[in-house]
Amino acid sequence: MTGPVAREIWSGDYRIRLDLSRQILDLSVPEEPVDPRETSAGEQTIQPTLQEVPKGGFVAAGLLVQKAKQFDDGLYAAVELAAEKGAGRFSGKAALLSGVARALSARPDTREACALMLAARRLIDAKTNVPADLTPLVDRTVNGFLADERESKPLGFYTWSPELEAIFRQGRLLQRPLSDATMQALVHALRSDEGLRDSYEACLTLTSYLTNPPALPDLRSLAASPHMSLPPSATQHHFFPPSASHEAKLAERLVGTGPVPEGFSLIDEMIRAISARTLKVEPTSDSGWYDYQTWAHEPFVIPWATPETQRLRLDESYRKEVLELFKGAQALARETHVQLLVRTTLGISSKPRKEARVIRIAPGLTVEPLATFYQRRALGYRFIHGVLGSAFGTEGLRQLRRLTPDGPAPTDLDTELAAMEAMFHGAYATVAAQIGMPADPGAGSTGATQQFAAWARDLSADTDLSRDARMMVPIFYDQPRGMTKAWVFLGWSRRFVSIGFGKVPTAEMFDAAGRPVVESDDLKLGFVSERHVLLSPVTAEVYVTRLLNRAEFRAHCDRFKTRSAILSALR
Repeated sequence: MTGPVAREIWSGDYRIRLDLSRQILDLSVPEEPVDPRETSAGEQTIQPTLQEVPKGGFVAAGLLVQKAKQFDDGLYAAVELAAEKGAGRFSGKAALLSGVARALSARPDTREACALMLAARRLIDAKTNVPADLTPLVDRTVNGFLADERESKPLGFYTWSPELEAIFRQGRLLQRPLSDATMQALVHALRSDEGLRDSYEACLTLTSYLTNPPALPDLRSLAASPHMSLPPSATQHHFFPPSASHEAKLAERLVGTGPVPEGFSLIDEMIRAISARTLKVEPTSDSGWYDYQTWAHEPFVIPWATPETQRLRLDESYRKEVLELFKGAQALARETHVQLLVRTTLGISSKPRKEARVIRIAPGLTVEPLATFYQRRALGYRFIHGVLGSAFGTEGLRQLRRLTPDGPAPTDLDTELAAMEAMFHGAYATVAAQIGMPADPGAGSTGATQQFAAWARDLSADTDLSRDARMMVPIFYDQPRGMTKAWVFLGWSRRFVSIGFGKVPTAEMFDAAGRPVVESDDLKLGFVSERHVLLSPVTAEVYVTRLLNRAEFRAHCDRFKTRSAILSALR
């Protein structure tokens, strides 16, 4: 037997060769917690962070979700700063806004548009020069926007620094709908200067691929048509529109402008729609990184539709576990893109004569067998690597460093993105080899498998795994109730996963000299199950009257501790 479906095991002087082509593994999640002490008042205790990374040589998918979240936040933060100031061949939003303001200042009928550009710049730089006659209008624009906490309060990684907070606010201000007069003035300014128009196009192209395409009209098509008249229109345009998402489109389709039904849960509706195949999340040519992330999470909802399911049988308890993984991974990914995503408004023998020697064979998995998730995540990193290389240039990307709450990462983004793709492709290839599934030949080299194995051998060395990921992210505003529906990530719970053989592999045994050995009363093969620790996200979808940033929400969780108490106090 040769090829990727073969596995060899040594036990003393015996070599066992397994043909995995007929092997099927059963996965289930027993009810008991990993540690009985991890319960409180009938509820399993929530771990705020993964400070104690599980040991034993098994990588739960939750660890890779956590790693991806921390990397993604840091990447996005670094790109936001670079996009504001300019880097490599990307000129930057600051130059764009200042240039548009200068172009507008030469016309007397552009006060509102000019004030918007200057207000956006003042949110970044309080020393922005504002003409005296525009100061009252700029002040009103800034102050009125800041007074609306639902729109202007920084969330997610944007709370890491004052500069990121300012970028959040500026982005939100420029997502507001434009009046006809402001729209026309901005279009004329962009038409008058090809450099400004190219810079505007570059900014929107970057955000369209960094998160997703715009959900609402922008000014590109109007600015590109110098002879098109611009009459007042019922269609509102936006300078930097918010980005579309599958959940927003689903919410609009299910609820629209009607009242939000009691008990409506958008995450559960997403699960139902993905299961029924009425919500298709495979990326298209127009998709951005957030679509790739959502597509990577789809196998948690429909694991039966993945190639690995031919080698696995997942009982109801394990399927419920991976649905929780979907909820947690999706919420965490959404928070990374919180500034740009559109804010929707809705309504299981006999005794032998002598004891035989039994060579015990377990499935031997070293990573949770969710191969398609790992492969799609790797493809997402390949996609965003290409996007950023195109926007900033390879040399520009090598000048950027991913941000963390403790400062810049030591390795440049170009190198780190290649490493993240290799790590996830390595996890995919490892699962494929261990469950006997032929791997996609385009999924990376042997080096990727080695890179993943090296990372998995020393998980405690990765500080990203111990960071706090608890957060709240809005999904829509319920206007009649006057409340915001939010996804909240409360932390992690630990459960066992039992992995056994539903169908054992074909086995051949050889002695030290390579001669075949058959089973006998004295020597037997015993196929046994194994247990590993899973890390399960604890999430909820809840109405809140006030959005909490990370620090506020984590303090709330630390105070109330259990899921029921945390959620009750939020309401």
